[in-house]
Amino acid sequence: MCCRASDGLCLGTSEPGKATCGAGWPGHPPRARTSRVTPRARNGPNPAASRQRLRRSTMSVNRHMLTSALVALLVGLANSAAMAVGVTAANLQKAYEGETTASARYAKFAAKADAEGYHGVASLFRAASAAEKIHARNHAEAMKELGVKLRPFQVPPIKVGTTAENLRTAEAGETYEVTTMYPNMLAAAEKEEANPAIRSFTRALSTERAHKALYAEATKTLNTRAPKTAYYVCGICGMTLKQMPATVCPVCGFPKDNYRRIS
Repeated sequence: MCCRASDGLCLGTSEPGKATCGAGWPGHPPRARTSRVTPRARNGPNPAASRQRLRRSTMSVNRHMLTSALVALLVGLANSAAMAVGVTAANLQKAYEGETTASARYAKFAAKADAEGYHGVASLFRAASAAEKIHARNHAEAMKELGVKLRPFQVPPIKVGTTAENLRTAEAGETYEVTTMYPNMLAAAEKEEANPAIRSFTRALSTERAHKALYAEATKTLNTRAPKTAYYVCGICGMTLKQMPATVCPVCGFPKDNYRRIS
């Protein structure tokens, strides 16, 4: 018999050869195992808990869908920016450097024209210098929109000749931009669907056409030594006119209030 059968704590048996019980107590038969039945199991399914689980599941699905949509949006934006990391990226950098150099060159040409007494030509060079600076700014902004980093650039030494020579140099530069540089850059930007570059190149091209015509006219009338002349430059696109537009800029379409008088 068990040594402590009375209190239910069997620590062994005093009878040799007796088997040990299944509960680990010698001399006792194995205890029958009973499963605990929780109140929820007795009462059946809990509707509130089911609804809560459903809400949690729905919220999890919604979060997953939102995350997927956000990732897709970010990938789309990255791909859009990456479109310009080709020919257009290099063209924007080249155009920025060219316009920055042209602005500095025309400023020096203006000083030379004033020194030689060609004040009307000096006014034209000053207006063109301001316009080219606007083009450079627009190209830099297009690069930023497309996720392209602008490389540092230093204007090279500028050769200044006589006013007559400077006019020929300026007209030749504008001719190249109008007939070759900007048309090619614009075509590449359209192929790569780089809209900010398309906008900037289109506005610059229209302005350079006007500059080319103004330089040709100034060359023909150089000997008249015209006095200082007023020109009007659009602060948005750089368009350069001899008269203020009636309502809006003919190139960018912004109100004429964006024009600045330069003489």
